[in-house]
Amino acid sequence: MKPLFLSAVICILGTTAFAQDYQPYYRLKNEGDFLLFKKDTATFISKYREAFSIAEPFLFDQLRLADVYAQQKKWDESADLVEKILRKGYPLSALKSPLVFKSDAFMATPQYKQLETIEKECFAYFLQSIDFGLYQEIAYLTNTDAYLSREATNQIDTLWRTMRETVMLHNLYKLLELTRSKGFPGERKLGFYNSHISLIIMHNTIAPDFPREKPNQPVFVYLTPSAKDTIVVNELKAVLKPLVMKGELEPSGYISLFDPTVLFVTGAWHTQYYGQRINRATRAFFPIWDVANVDARREEIGLPCLYEYAIINGVSLPDDYPIPARYKDMQ
Repeated sequence: MKPLFLSAVICILGTTAFAQDYQPYYRLKNEGDFLLFKKDTATFISKYREAFSIAEPFLFDQLRLADVYAQQKKWDESADLVEKILRKGYPLSALKSPLVFKSDAFMATPQYKQLETIEKECFAYFLQSIDFGLYQEIAYLTNTDAYLSREATNQIDTLWRTMRETVMLHNLYKLLELTRSKGFPGERKLGFYNSHISLIIMHNTIAPDFPREKPNQPVFVYLTPSAKDTIVVNELKAVLKPLVMKGELEPSGYISLFDPTVLFVTGAWHTQYYGQRINRATRAFFPIWDVANVDARREEIGLPCLYEYAIINGVSLPDDYPIPARYKDMQ
């Protein structure tokens, strides 16, 4: 594991040379993820390492590779990656969750103990590396969003309507304003503390005026905001999509503009655009608009083809989905 100061300098110098087009990065990452699913760990590592060499890696991609190294008992390689994500504000304690890090043995290594000793130093570096004013603004938006979402769940519909027309729409406009004035407040600027920006976007699709199966049940609607909301949503699409290609916003964050978490409303399922949302009860995709061309849309923003995504997540494919030719022999 490199000394903290030297690692930080290398990181700062290295990021200036990274390419702006993240399509090659996304392609290598997606190939690696499918290889890991097929238990080809060696080639997975090779793909991820190649991706990391051409573009600044996302925090959770580094965490995935660190986890695989730890499972192979390559403690130094794992610790080097974990140190990098600590410098982005990631809490070391989160590794103790098996959903995050599968290797319990790593926690007993000298390398992990060393990480514990430098965690505060890493966090101090993180605080010095971010726009703290931007962080405070986003934290305020996110905390307000989370508080009102939680409180409104147990309130009458009038509160839902008031919340939508005031706070959530204000948050969405504020996010657009901040992105234009200070740059997108995502991982590149705020590290792990980007405060779940996608939730601010996603929660703006809450519609209080549709009937519910239960009186207090929140309802999410697929791209059916008010006319006023449509303007800001369309503006956000135009502003955010190029950021996906620059690596400033992960594809999953951009998808939140299109495919909200819950698509059920008025007795029917509304179609999703990118095919990223899964009905966990039936192990099937929520209906996908123009499924014949969904892979082209997914590739455009750095997602793997629907076939790979379905196989990895154990989900049945839509009947009208055209399986890519390279996978037909696997059927």
